[in-house]
Formats: sequence, structure tokens, C-alpha cells
Amino acid sequence: MLNRKLLREWRQLFWQSLLIVVISTIGIGMFIASYKAFLSLEDSYDYTYKKMNFADLQISTTEDPSLEINKIKNIENVGHAEAREIASAAVLIEDKKDLGKIEARVVAIGDNQQINKVQLLQGEYLSERKESILVERHFADAHNINPGDRLTLSGLSDTLTLEVSGIISSPEYLWVAKDRSNVMPSPNEFGVFFVEQDVLNQLGQRISSYDVVIDSDDVEGIKGEVLEVLGKFQVIDVIEKEEHISYELLKMDLKGFQELAYLFPVLFLSISGFIIFILLTRLVDKQRPIIGTLRSLGYSKRQIKWHYLQFSLILSVIGGITGTIVGSFLGGKVYEIYRERIGLPFSVEEDYLYLWLIGIVFSVSIGALAGYFPARKAANLLPVEAMRNSLPTKDSKFYKWLMKRIDRYIKRLPITLIMLIRNMIRNIFRYGLATFGIAISISLVFTTSGLLDSVKYMLNQQFDVVENYDLSVVLQEPIEGEKFKESLLVDGVENTEGVLDIPVTVSVEGKAIQTMLRGMENDQDQYRVFENIKWLNLSSDEIDIPKDGVLISKSVQSKLGIKAGDKILVTSALHKKERLYTVKGIINLPVGSIIIQNLSELNKDFMGSSEPMVNKALMEVSGNKKEIKEQMSEMENVMTVHDNREMRTQLNDFMGLFNIFILVMFIFAIILATSILFSVIFINVVERKNEIATLRAFGYSKNQILRMFAIEHSLIAIISVILGIIFGIEGMLSISLFYNNDMLTFPLYINPISILLTIILFVVVVMIAQLVSQHGVNKINVADAIKVMDR
Repeated sequence: MLNRKLLREWRQLFWQSLLIVVISTIGIGMFIASYKAFLSLEDSYDYTYKKMNFADLQISTTEDPSLEINKIKNIENVGHAEAREIASAAVLIEDKKDLGKIEARVVAIGDNQQINKVQLLQGEYLSERKESILVERHFADAHNINPGDRLTLSGLSDTLTLEVSGIISSPEYLWVAKDRSNVMPSPNEFGVFFVEQDVLNQLGQRISSYDVVIDSDDVEGIKGEVLEVLGKFQVIDVIEKEEHISYELLKMDLKGFQELAYLFPVLFLSISGFIIFILLTRLVDKQRPIIGTLRSLGYSKRQIKWHYLQFSLILSVIGGITGTIVGSFLGGKVYEIYRERIGLPFSVEEDYLYLWLIGIVFSVSIGALAGYFPARKAANLLPVEAMRNSLPTKDSKFYKWLMKRIDRYIKRLPITLIMLIRNMIRNIFRYGLATFGIAISISLVFTTSGLLDSVKYMLNQQFDVVENYDLSVVLQEPIEGEKFKESLLVDGVENTEGVLDIPVTVSVEGKAIQTMLRGMENDQDQYRVFENIKWLNLSSDEIDIPKDGVLISKSVQSKLGIKAGDKILVTSALHKKERLYTVKGIINLPVGSIIIQNLSELNKDFMGSSEPMVNKALMEVSGNKKEIKEQMSEMENVMTVHDNREMRTQLNDFMGLFNIFILVMFIFAIILATSILFSVIFINVVERKNEIATLRAFGYSKNQILRMFAIEHSLIAIISVILGIIFGIEGMLSISLFYNNDMLTFPLYINPISILLTIILFVVVVMIAQLVSQHGVNKINVADAIKVMDR
């Protein structure tokens, strides 16, 4: 009988120890994997930007500044300086004409390019083949384009057929973004190409802007002098490296990756420490007679303390070592997946051995902290007290103070409830710690499910609510609102609405941002405008477009630090006009940034037209999209046709790794929450064996005792769920801040179903835990327990 009891206790100790090792392995493994991937990506980005000499300063103008480039080169602290033309065009793939026209950005480059150098991935460079074209890799991959294929570029007046000489990667387009209002265009509908200036000139009349790109160690020092040289030109934008769309988005993505690499592992390891604390505390209580014997034989407090501290340290070391091995392997895999998705041309991946040291030290520190207090408790036991089977309870001053005030209110309750209340107050530290640990576990479940819900909400809001159209048609030249519907008549188009989009610069108090000014009417259904709910970044009621002001997206508001009622200066370099507007409201737009104005007023302010003009059509279609796009592409004034579904697919791909990461955390969070709840409930039953035996001896049935446990477990679960939801919301808010910028507005949303499922999950866990309690109560032999209590 004794051997069977010892075997059962050792078996329990083994499984609980294994649980600690597994949780430590998960926590350290997550940290090593995510942080190694982050470091590898950061080093690869930095090396790529340095190798390809990414511009430190980029200044866009409406006219060709190439004649002034030598003056800029002579400015002190300017390394290299180059001028180039960037043209908007349409591209037609010769073997895939059914795709129709695709929007193209064509960059002119020279033979001796020193800044923003392109990296050849396939084929050969332009200097070796005349009248050829280089294709950026994202577009080439999407359309399976290879060297030797032929593409046709279309300008405003002429077309030009070129042979693909090579596939390249550009530091400007590691993340392909069209502009700040469209930061994730689908490669199926937007591509970047590079040609020599002489070849671009053959395209004839075209819409172009010009860039001066500069490398310098003192950007702030040279900026004023460069702008002075370019003073006779209309400057559209001044962009430092950190403000470049591609660079900023990649760094934002890395920042979020880095923060997640800290957050979840710390929570996991904290729970691991909590379980170590519970396990060692129970072990010390069970081994009091052994401790008493050792103390009476002359073992010192230090030896006793070290004996129990070793237990937590050994488990933590094992978890730390296995976690670093697993995490290092997974980190390399995550990095390769991420690198392939971004398309980094250069790779820098190291072992980062110091991460191993950090991981092991981190794991051991958590274990040492959790094991110290039970070990100290064991060391401080006096031999006489330790040899006793149970210690007399010493009520704290807090317990006595509180019981004096509530005793008269609870004395009429059943004895089991009185015992429950007194026991919870007497052991308030233990119950508080248990509740906090379970709450942290619940917050992990809540945070991860909430983040998944937020991503889903963001996609639905952007593409099902705000952008309610199927196709958008970009026109080469604006056309009167009454005529554009007739010019775009195609079978299968159910509804067509026009908008006017103008690239603008918005500035206020020294801050500026590039965005899109959109003119539209109030009664439009294809693009709807909703008021933004502060902090949550959710959509409220649909908002009317004012005639005497503008509406701005939350991303623009965040960048400029303004609010409704403030004045903003809106400048159009294309039309060489500027207007001062009052902000009338903040709108919710998850992806991109935009300013909304009344269509008629926008035409008066910038187009100088009394008749509403539009340059973009938003369409609801019921026919075959592919056929409609093909017909539209052949129309004279049509530059390109976009399928809104492609944009959604692109955003889905972008959020794919994020969703996978969060989903894995969600699964681990459920495992942790279940583990800690079981640990607390199981140990709670075991530790109170004498109390249960006493109640049974006084005639209380097993059902009455189990009801007492059920109330206790339910109370812990309710408090834990409430705290867990509060912690979870705070966690969601913290993570959402990593991804909020002037191009992305991350919402704070959780589906009520997710809240319900979280609660149901823990109700199920409590019910199962109650079965564990029942099993423990049924196994208690009253006679044996009373005999042990009498010793």
C-alpha cells in the first residue's frame, strides 16, 4: 500500500515536472525562434540597403532637374546625386493579352547607377541589350515573366514593345507600394519596370514626375542647400530614407515582430514559474517530516534551501536548453519563409549564439525566482514543527481584521460556505496568485483570438463595407461626370460611380504627409465613408461629405496630430494650387490614407471647372470580370482596370504570417490556461485532505463537499475571466499600436462569439476540473485521514 502511494506521488511529480519543462521549452523556443528571425531580417535589410546604396534623401519635382545635378554634387557632404524620370504607363503582356492593361511605373536608369542600384536576379542588364526592359521581381513572379518575354508599354499617345532582358530587385521596392493611399497593390495589377532614358523617350507623351536621389551622412545639413538649388522647380515631395514608404513599412513590420518576440515568451515563462512555485510549495509541505529529520541530523538551512532550489533550476535549465535548440531551428525556417515572401536579394543569417545564453539565463532566472520562496520556506522550518504531520495555522492580522467585520454577515450561511470564505481569506495570497495566473492565461487566449478577429474585421471593413465596388477604372484624362458613364458602357456592369483622385501634400505646423484627395458625392454606394471610433479604430455611423471642409482618415490624423476643427493646408503640385481647409471629421479607413471632399467643390478648387470632372470609375459588376476588364482595357481613355478582389488577396497574403503566428499562440495559450487551472485545482484538493476528512467525519456528504469546491472553482474562474478580459484588451491595444501608422490603422475588435467561446472554454475546463475534484474526494479514506491528523 505504501509503495503504491509513493509510486502514485512520484508519477504525479514526474508529469508535473514534464509540464514545467514543456512550458519552459515553448516559452524559450518562441523567444529564440522569433528573435532570431527578427535579427536575421534586420541584418539582411540593413545589408541589402547598404549594398544597393539606398538613397538617404529623395526629392520629387514636376520638371526635369538633371541640368542642376552637378550643383547638387558640389554641395558639401553630398556623396552621390542622380536625377531620373519616373513615368506612369500601362503594360500589356504579349502572351497574356487577356489580362488587359496593367498599371506600370517606369523608372529611367543609366549605365553608371550609383544610388538605388538594382540587383540582377535573372538575365542580363540593360547596357548589354538596347531597347529592352528590366522587370521588378514581384511582378515577374506573379506573371511568370522570364528574360526573353515581350512587354508592350502604353503612354498617352504611343506604345512601345520591349524585350525583357532581366528580372531585378530594387531597394525602393522590397515592399512594393504605389503610394500612401495604396500601400499594398496586387502584383497582378501594378508593376515596376526599369528602362534607359532614351528608350523611355520613345514612349512619346506621358505623365511623369522626376526624382533627385542623394546619399549623404548629413541629410539635415544638406537638405536646405539642395532645395535652394531646386528652387525654380515645383517640388512635390521631400523624403528621407526613414520616411520612404517601402522602408517605413518594412521597419514597422520588423518592429511588430520584435515586440511580439518579447511579449508572448515572457507571459509563457511567467506561467511556467507560477507552476514551479505551486509544485515546490506542495512538495515542501508533503516532505516536512523528511525536512525535520534532515534538520535534526545537522543539515543547515543553506543545504536544505539549495536542495529544493536545485529542483526548479534543473527543470529550468532543461527547458532552456531544449527551447534554444528548437527555437534556433525554427527561427531559421521562419526567416527563410519571410525572406522569400519579401523577396530579399541578399541574406545575412548567423547563429546568434548570445541568444542561447540569454534564453537559458532567462529560463533559469524565472525558475530560480519561482523556486526561491518554497525553498526558503523549507529551510526555515524548525525540526520540531517539521516532524509534525500538520502545522498549526497562524492567522494573519489581515485575516483577523477582515473576519471581525464580515463574521456577522456570514454566520447564517451553511457551514461549508463559511469554511470556503474563511479558507479563501486565510490563504488570500495563494488564491490571489492562482487567480492572477489563470487570468494571464485567459488574457493570452483573449488577446490572440481578438487579434485574429481584428484582422478579419479590417479586411471586411476595407473591402466589403468601405470599398464596396468590384472593379475600378483609372482614366488617363479627367472626363465630365455626365459623360463618363456613357464612355464606359459594357455589358455586365450594373452600377458605375465616378470620383476624382488628386495626389496632394497635407501640411500643418511643420508636419507634412503625402496622400490622396478624393472628390465624391454623398449618395455614392461604391465607396462609403464612416466615422472613426477613437481608440478602437472601428467604424461608427456613415458620415456626410461636407461642402465647406474635408474629412480625413485616422491615419492622416495620427501622422499630423490634428483633430476635427483644425486647419490644414492641402497642396497639389500637379495643378500648382493650394487650399486651406477645416477638418470636419475623422473617418475610418483600415488600409491607406485619404482626404475626402465634395466633388463639386474639389473641381472648383483645383480643376477650375464648374462641371464635376472624374478620373476614376468605381463599378459593381454581375458579368464575367475577366471579359469586362479586357473590354475596358481596349478603351481609348482607360489607363488600367483594377479588381478589388486582388487587393484583398494581397492584404491577406501580407497578414498571412501574422495570422499563423497568432494562431499558434492561441493554441499554446489554451494549453497553458488548461494546465495552470488543473494544477491549481488538483493541488487545492490534495492540500485540503484533512479539511475534507473532518467534514466527512461530521456527517457531510461527498456531494455537499463537491458543491463547496464547485462554488470555489466558479468564483476563481469568474474573477479570472474578468481580469483576463481586461488584461487581454490591454494586450490587444499594445500590439495594435505596433502596426498603426499613416498607412495602416489597426482596429481593436473582438467578435462577441470569441468572448462567448472563451467563457465556454473555461466553463468546460472548470467542469472537467470538478470531475478531478470528485475523483480526489472519493479517494479520501476518512478513517485513515483522521488517524494521521491525530498523530
